[in-house]
Formats: sequence, C-alpha cells, structure tokens
Amino acid sequence: MGRFKASSVTAEGQPDGWSVPLQWEAQVSPGGVTRLVVSTPAARLSAVHRAMVDALLPPLSVRYVQLTDRGTATQHPHQDRPSWVAVELDPDRVLEVFRSCAELLYLDGRHQLWVRGSLGDQVVLDELGLLYAYPDDPAMRDVLLAQGVPEDSAPTMLERDYVKVEFSAGADAEEERLIGELGLQPFAG
Repeated sequence: MGRFKASSVTAEGQPDGWSVPLQWEAQVSPGGVTRLVVSTPAARLSAVHRAMVDALLPPLSVRYVQLTDRGTATQHPHQDRPSWVAVELDPDRVLEVFRSCAELLYLDGRHQLWVRGSLGDQVVLDELGLLYAYPDDPAMRDVLLAQGVPEDSAPTMLERDYVKVEFSAGADAEEERLIGELGLQPFAG
C-alpha cells in the first residue's frame, strides 16, 4: 500500500518525510478513561485492526461516523455528523465486511469506525489511521504483542503540525456496502 488515510506534510501541503511509527502507548483519555493508542504504518493497519476487533467478546456492535462527505467535500460539524449503528453482530461477519471494505477503512479519512464488544470494551479506528482500545486491557496488550507492535511513546500522527487526510472516490461504493451489509441504521446521539 503506497497510500495512507493521512500523511504528515509541510505548511505548504508537501510530504515532509516523516514516517508513521509502529507502536502502542497507554494513556488516560481527556475524559479520564484508560486506553491504548496504537500507531501503525499503512501496510500493517488492516491486520492490526482486525486482530484487535477479533479480540473483542461477541456479539459486536458497530458504529460508523462520517466526518466528511467526500462527494460534496463537506466536513460535518461535530454535532451534525451522520452516524450509523448496528448491534448483536457476529464477529466473523463483521471481519468479512471489513476485509471487503479495505479501501474505505484503511486508506480513506472520511470516517471513524467504532466496534464494541459485549463487555463494553471498544476498538476505534480514527480518520488519521490511529487505533484506540478502551479500556487499557492486558488481553489487548497481548494481541498487540502477538502482532509485533512494540510499546513506545514516539510522536504519532496526533503530534504532527500539518496533516493531509486522503479521500478516495473508489471508497464511495464501499461506504454504501459497509452500511448495507452490516445492516447499520441511522443513529442520532
């Protein structure tokens, strides 16, 4: 994969040569919840994401949040972001749909994808290609270790001064497929 959801750029929008690190770090979120923040280069993002989702106890719930309407190039205000949700989903089906929507999920920055397990644990894929696991759980640390993701605190995409988010016209159909095949329903809240 030569492309990525987002890249670090200069103030003029040109690549700045910075590379996305492979790492995870334990943090306390702004809301006071413990979490793991996972950074991975594009070539590893889908495998690490799917392994983390596979570790959640079924059934799963999925929430897809559209941050940007690629067709109109409109960034939705925080309070008006379209969102779709489905509950009681089979993990194998979820992972199958994720594989079929790889361009949308792993190369396009229009969305966030939230997956929740039956115990309330969550894996979030954000628009910059960062992964979050809530709460910080030893089982999720084991998944990351098995995936060869080391613990480190090097700067991630979050600390970059300028970030360019990519959008792909080819992912438009995948967005519709993700919503349709998982039976996601509009969600306000």
